[in-house]
Parts: sequence; structure tokens; C-alpha cells
Amino acid sequence: MTQTRYPARFAAFLLGLCASSSVFANEAATVAPAADHDSANKDIAQFSPYSILGRTGSRADVPGSAYFVGPERLETFSYDDPMRVLREVPGIYVQEEDGYGLRPNIGIRGSGLDRSSRIALLEDNILIAPAPYAAPAAYYFPTQRRMKAVEVLKGPAAIKLGPRTTGGAINYRSTAIPGSRTAQLEVFAGENDYRELYGYYGDSTDRLGWLLETVQQETNGYKSIDGNPRNPDTGFDIEDYVAKFSITSDPSADIYQHIELKLGHTDQVSNETYLGLTDTDFDADPNRRYAASQLDEFK
Repeated sequence: MTQTRYPARFAAFLLGLCASSSVFANEAATVAPAADHDSANKDIAQFSPYSILGRTGSRADVPGSAYFVGPERLETFSYDDPMRVLREVPGIYVQEEDGYGLRPNIGIRGSGLDRSSRIALLEDNILIAPAPYAAPAAYYFPTQRRMKAVEVLKGPAAIKLGPRTTGGAINYRSTAIPGSRTAQLEVFAGENDYRELYGYYGDSTDRLGWLLETVQQETNGYKSIDGNPRNPDTGFDIEDYVAKFSITSDPSADIYQHIELKLGHTDQVSNETYLGLTDTDFDADPNRRYAASQLDEFK
């Protein structure tokens, strides 16, 4: 893996964060349902359009079951691995593939793991699989660091979300456009030369809103390749960029309208392989890789 010291195109983003003359408080994205003002039924709760929990009086009314992991929980543990988040949800089963959660295998209520092909995976209520009706196995998976909430539907309630909902559906709620000028910058470091930088900057006026966000992650990995112990290079390199823009109509208009545009670009290079180990070699050293796999790579 080529060691990337945070590319030049990210420098412009970082300068945008630092150029502001004020320091802004970090405001967590609002994910709790707001009260509905429908005069016909004051008990109904109106959820965000980016939510899969729907429009219901309470989660107890959901056919099947619903589970919500909010921003407070995610911020407490600051997970960058989606597998660790999902292990907290009852009824979800996960299987590691690369050790970093880049390509998770997720099953709900015994639906089977198989690269999450029997459940619906969504980001902001949009299916993320490249071809959910034909080949739902998700080689692409959202970067966990960008997510501010996770919603899980199990049972019949997930049918309306698309195909492949045998077990249920999981929706990842990304960072929302802030209501006022807000910035956040976090830097992480760890073993195996792990480095991560996460930041976003956004603002809103009466009619316009915008958000710029990035995640930069890289590591040399924790496995060792036969014949190349000094530079195993079995890690990954991720550059994730997101931009959101919104415009709303005049609040006094007869028909209120809100349009939001979300653009994303992700580059991922992971030095992973499909070549496994024999049972004997795995028992002796599960972090070993054969020399024949040293050029294997996912892009």
C-alpha cells in the first residue's frame, strides 16, 4: 500500500476548516423524531425522511421490531468499525472478513451472513448496494465515522424498503446539514501505523444549507506475509468525501418544499486477499498470509 500523507486535495478542505476566524461548537445531528403538528392526530410522531422508522405513534407499533443506536452512544465509544456498533443490537449476527469492517457479513435473525445479501442496507433511506435486485452483496459499505445514527428494522416492517429483506434492514444516518455554522475536526492514531482524520464544516441560512465532510484512514495492517515480515503491507487506505447542499422554499408559501443534494466520492485500496489458510496453519498463526497473496488488492 502506498503511504498517503493526506493528499493535496484534502489540504484545501482542511484550510477551509481552519480559515474561519471563530470557533464553533460541535452540534450533534438531530435524529430524534419531532412532534407532528397534524391537528387530526396529536399522538402521531413525524420522523425524518432519512429515517426508515416511518410515521408511527411509537416503536412498539412497528410490525416486527425496531432498534435505534443514537449519536450519544456512537460518540461515547467513537467506533470506526461498523461491526462493533452492530454487535450491540439484539438479533444481529456478524462475521469478520478483513478485521476492519470494510466488507462486513451481516445477518438478522438467522437470515444468513453471505456478505449481507439477505438484508437491505441503506444510507439515509437509500439502498447502497450496486444492484440490489440482482447482485446485492455489498462490496461498498459506508464509512462508519461519518454516521451519526443506526436504525435496524427486523421482521415484516422491512418489506417496504426494497428487495432482499429476508432478515430485515439496516439504515445508516449520515451527518446532517447543521442548523448553524458548525465545524468539527478529530485526529486518531493507533498501532500498526493506523492514522485517521475526520472533519466537517457546514452552515445554514433561512433558505440555504451546506455541509463538507471527509474521512481519511490508513494503516499497514496487522497480518504478516511469508518472506516479507518487515513490510507486510496488509492494511488499507480510504479517502471519503461528502458534500451536501439544501434549499427550501419560503416558509410562508402555501406548499413548503425542501430539496437536498448529496454528493459522495470514496477511494479505497485494501491489500486484502481471498486466499485463506489451511486449518493447521491457521491454528499456528491466524495472522499469517502466504507469499502468493502479497500482490492481492481490492480497489
